[in-house]
Amino acid sequence: PFGSRGNNTLGTIFSVLLSSEKSVKTSFRADPYHIAVASILPINRYDIQRVIEKINSFNINELLEILKQGIKESPQFKWKLLVEIERFGMVDFDKKNIQITSPILKAYTNTLVGEEAVNELLVKNHDVEVINEIKKYSWKIVEVIEPSPLAREFLDKLMSYNTNDDAPLVIEVYKRKLINKEIKVICLVCGWSSKHTVVNTPDKCPKCNSIFLTATSPDDKDAERIIRDAMLGKRLKGNEKRKLEDLKTIASLFSSYGKHAFIALSANGIGPSNLGRV
Repeated sequence: PFGSRGNNTLGTIFSVLLSSEKSVKTSFRADPYHIAVASILPINRYDIQRVIEKINSFNINELLEILKQGIKESPQFKWKLLVEIERFGMVDFDKKNIQITSPILKAYTNTLVGEEAVNELLVKNHDVEVINEIKKYSWKIVEVIEPSPLAREFLDKLMSYNTNDDAPLVIEVYKRKLINKEIKVICLVCGWSSKHTVVNTPDKCPKCNSIFLTATSPDDKDAERIIRDAMLGKRLKGNEKRKLEDLKTIASLFSSYGKHAFIALSANGIGPSNLGRV
């Protein structure tokens, strides 16, 4: 295992190449010991073999560019890009008519600001040295009937692993319960907030059109205060900083997955720390 940052690197490269191979978006989740890759199309050993062959055929610089491409496609990139846009003074967040939308963010992706955002995420979440390591490895593909105990434990964190024939019905009933759960929705850009059921959550802030909406429990008063204090540049305590980071994580995922992120967040045992794995 390469650890969390190393597995993020390998998972990102693998996911980008597999997406190209399958011509459909592929995602991954990783921990210090595992990497799980998922696609809406079946993945077979020949797909994996072709990806490995591509990894072996590319040089170090080419693999680094593939890694950067994967970072740009990640949910975390949008939020980091927004932060960099503000830091470089390209957007005035004090203006009431500001509109932060996906097309605007996309326009900055391949600029110096976008590259700075990529580099920061590269240092924070990835281990570039792994690119050198994987070029030295011999790969062996092993197909198994069912996950090993360790793999199943990892998968259990990502999904409800259940072989019951009634699972689709149970899941549908559970989903209906989740989408009707009440949450408080807050905009991280302008501070707007309102209570909604998950299914009625707006796609963007009705006040400033920002796609960076976060969610918390209906009775949570601290979240609004912390966001307001952060917008005013006030000094936050340690626990308040952690709370703000959690809210940013949720908003980042919402910017990519919309209300599906809030549906997942409404499930028992799901919070900001593991929301991205769902």
